[in-house]
Amino acid sequence: MDTTKAKKELGRRLAVSAIALILIGALLSLGHLPGRVFAEGAKTQTFEVLLGEGEVIGEESEKIIGEFHRWEPPVLVVRKGDTVVITAKNPRKHFHTLSIPAFGVTTGLLEPRKGEQTVRFVADKAGVFPYVCGLEWGGPGSPTCDPDHKRMVGHLIVLE
Repeated sequence: MDTTKAKKELGRRLAVSAIALILIGALLSLGHLPGRVFAEGAKTQTFEVLLGEGEVIGEESEKIIGEFHRWEPPVLVVRKGDTVVITAKNPRKHFHTLSIPAFGVTTGLLEPRKGEQTVRFVADKAGVFPYVCGLEWGGPGSPTCDPDHKRMVGHLIVLE
């Protein structure tokens, strides 16, 4: 990818993340965030996260063919001091990991189609932290991640 494309991709990712975080913050403040985000007064938050796939509906400057991958759910919300338990599942055809670099957490290798690992840590700092696949795409025939590796990003929001 040339420098111009890399800058556009980074700009697009930052814009999407900013919009998502603003929307999530607004929904949280209004009490309208759908689904179970966090239990009132809980000290341990338990989540199941899987590597899902979506349908491509179009791209303006780049063409994407086939499926793309994303962490589902894409956002987890906890309180500072909570113990976080995440069970990551990989129903996809390549190896993956779930990593939260800010907390030094990784599942280790999740085998294709059946991999499942659980991690446990204390959310000891507030902020917004990405969770990603910790493997790199190694190209065709590689036993590592898929080619859309850089798009596999979710966010852990730790409230004060």
